[in-house]
Order: sequence, then C-alpha cells, then structure tokens
Amino acid sequence: DSRADVFIRLACLTYTGMHPSPPRARRLLTDHPDTAPASIYTAAAAGDVTAVRAMLNLEPTLVNAKGGALRWEPLLYACYSRLEASDPTHSTLEAARLLLSRGADPNAGFLYEGRYAFTALTGAFGRGEDWPNQPPHPDCDALARLLLDAGADPNDGQTLYNRHFRDNDDHLTLLFASGLGQERGGPWLARLHHDESTLEAMLVQELCWAAIHGFPDRVKLLIERGVDVD
Repeated sequence: DSRADVFIRLACLTYTGMHPSPPRARRLLTDHPDTAPASIYTAAAAGDVTAVRAMLNLEPTLVNAKGGALRWEPLLYACYSRLEASDPTHSTLEAARLLLSRGADPNAGFLYEGRYAFTALTGAFGRGEDWPNQPPHPDCDALARLLLDAGADPNDGQTLYNRHFRDNDDHLTLLFASGLGQERGGPWLARLHHDESTLEAMLVQELCWAAIHGFPDRVKLLIERGVDVD
C-alpha cells in the first residue's frame, strides 16, 4: 500500500483484523510530514485542520466525496481516527467541526458486510466485540454531541450493540437526550430493511441485552424510557 494508505490503517478504527495504532501513526507523520496533507482523507484522519480548510477552499465538493484507502467521506476518517489532539489545529474533533460547518453529512456511514450500518456516530463511540482493541474516539462525548447537534440520527443500532457489553450508560443518556427511540428521519433504518432495524425492536433488544448481562441500572433506564418489558 501507499504510505497514505498505511497511515489510514494505523490511525483509524476499521473493525477489521488490523487494530488502530496511534503511536505508530504519529511516528509515521513525524517521519514523513507530507503524509497528512496528501489528501483531504489523510488530513481528516490526522486532524490537520489547516490542510482540510485549504482543500475545501479550493474544492468545496470534497466535503462529501468518498475516497482514500477506505472509500469513506472525510468526516468518517475524522470520526474513526484515534489520534489524540496535539493543539487546536491538529485535532480530529476540530477537523470534524470544520467539515460539518462546510456541509458534511452528519449521517455519513457505510454498510459493513452489506448488513450493518456503521455511521459517523458509531465511529465516535467505538467499542464492540473486541472491546480492548476498539477504543472510542479520544474526544468521544464532544464529538458525539457535535454530530447529534448537526443532525446525526441518535437511533444508531450499531452504537447500541458496540456499547452493550459493559455497564456504563453515558452513551444511552446522551442518545436519549437527543431523541433515541423517536423517528428522526435518518437514512439508515429505512435502508437496512430487516426486522431488527425498527425503533421498537432496537430498544427491546437493548433491554434484553441489559437483562442478560445483569445490568440493572440500564434495565431501569430503558424501562423508564418506555421500552416494552413484554
């Protein structure tokens, strides 16, 4: 692969056999400073706000153009990157903020194995079946709020699945505050077309998982939100 592609694989959580390695990604950027500004996709993954801005000023349509090693929109590279910010001009959170201000789709995402919708919000929250190797975004809560305020659909079934293995409910509190369980007109539920993708089924499944795993606080939270206990 090209150096830019290797950087993307090291920087981003991709839910494949290759886990992100932020230290190696940083070392690559240090050794080869021309990598981050090579494209808007590497710039977004690196959090190079100056480079992202310059590219959008030259070509505004790049904001929602798919490309790079993973054939994603720039916003997804910022949201799935696991590089911590070094300053306001080198921050994937600020890169995401800039992209959204220029018209990036807050519901950007991709289908994994043709069935599972991984969105920008999914990338912000991270985690999953291989929990230790699938960390959240370094600015998870701030990035998730930024996406939700920009119009991301809180009915994100993949986020619920990825986070159901542990008993922390911060993600549910934030999603419910933004309309989880209410129809928000997001594109992914309508696109998936299977029984588990309905709002009711999604939350009933979340309640079942909480009961199976022995998370009483989550059970209580979901029942208080009106999830059908039957």
